[in-house]
Amino acid sequence: MSIGGCDLNTFATRLNEVLTLSVPVRTPEKLFGRERQLEKIQLALHSPGRHVFIYGDRGVGKTSLAHTAASLVQSSDNRPITVSCDHDSTLESVIESAINQGQSRMQVDRFKTSATIGVNTAFVKAEARFDERDISPKRSIVNMAAAVEALNYLASNYSDNTVIVIDEFDLIRSDEQRARFGVLLKQLSDGDVSVRIIFTGIGQSVSDLIGGHLSSQRQIEQIDLERLHWTGRQCIVESAFEYFGLEIPSVISDRICALSDGFPYYVHLMCSKLLHECYMAGEVVTTVTRPLFMASLNAAVMSAEETLRSCYEMATWRDEHMHHILWAMAEGADLNRKKDHIIISYLQVMKLLSIEPLTQKTFDSRFARLRQENHGAILCHALVGKDGVRPGWYRFSENMIRGFVRMQAEKCGIILDFDRQYSAHTASIRTAAVKGVYNPLSSVERSVARLRRDDEKDGEENI
Repeated sequence: MSIGGCDLNTFATRLNEVLTLSVPVRTPEKLFGRERQLEKIQLALHSPGRHVFIYGDRGVGKTSLAHTAASLVQSSDNRPITVSCDHDSTLESVIESAINQGQSRMQVDRFKTSATIGVNTAFVKAEARFDERDISPKRSIVNMAAAVEALNYLASNYSDNTVIVIDEFDLIRSDEQRARFGVLLKQLSDGDVSVRIIFTGIGQSVSDLIGGHLSSQRQIEQIDLERLHWTGRQCIVESAFEYFGLEIPSVISDRICALSDGFPYYVHLMCSKLLHECYMAGEVVTTVTRPLFMASLNAAVMSAEETLRSCYEMATWRDEHMHHILWAMAEGADLNRKKDHIIISYLQVMKLLSIEPLTQKTFDSRFARLRQENHGAILCHALVGKDGVRPGWYRFSENMIRGFVRMQAEKCGIILDFDRQYSAHTASIRTAAVKGVYNPLSSVERSVARLRRDDEKDGEENI
């Protein structure tokens, strides 16, 4: 209607051509910002006996990277095989699913041509006959040896270069079953079985996911997929709006990149909703405006994954102040935040809202509740090691939640500073990949932090 005269069907078709919300990216042309990882996977899979494990936070694009890499390495005579895991998956059930999927696609090659010569009365007659190939019956995988044998059969008959994607490996509940895949990879390598496997899973390391089978480590190329860098986010935004011939001001484009917190899902979600607002506008849109962006942000929050929305709602529905504390928690570049700095952010949020902040004691009480199950356990201790918990440090229980909280704050008119590194000289597990420079704390903020530190120590035992 308001984008180049597109009707609804044309708009919907073109939108799904450039943005993918519900399905993984499968082509390198749409996989922005992952060129280095893609090249690393391709090199690994061309090495005999080598397999790949992609791990990282939920929502960083592990499945898209796996599918794209598989499509590039898999030979053109067939498609990559994809298996998704669940809580009850075992090694046998996963491999059997892959074998059955491969055999069903091999039916297209089930006929062979044979020529015969026969004598029919007074003349010679040539005949061509199509004989059905012997297709191996569906295999029942009962143990490790049967799994290796079946994969060897698949590698020999499915295609010239067979790639299997085993997705959501972290869902397998049994530690024993997950560890058996490490043994499988070792046996595939020892048996010179030429199938290639790409695993994906939510986790901080391969050891966390597949166990400590040391001899299998040689077979695994580990890809620690971090959040998408700034340039990759920009490429998604720019390509989407260029595709529709729309101009998007850098201030809005940069805000989408910042709010996404490096998760491609959020970039695709916000761009999709913003393009829809442009389409629904009462007059023809050539340049995106701030009002259109704010309207789309509200729609994006409402359309986000149910798990994200329910976690946030469980944390905030009882008390309006919980929103403000979480918004403060989502400020800055650091994933792991010291409570002194969270308080500074909280005071800034309350100043923007023109609301009297909670007292120290009340703030501590509310803050502690956000780590409890009846509040969604949306926050947790940070910097947890073998020696226990480092006092006074906190983080979101899942990194992906922070982007959703940022979107919630933005739609309510709270413009947070995502570039600021409060703990720039403090070791942390990861830091956000954001565009900006370090802003040191002002002398006033340092004074506030010092004054509150003593009060916090008194209340720390209750947290």
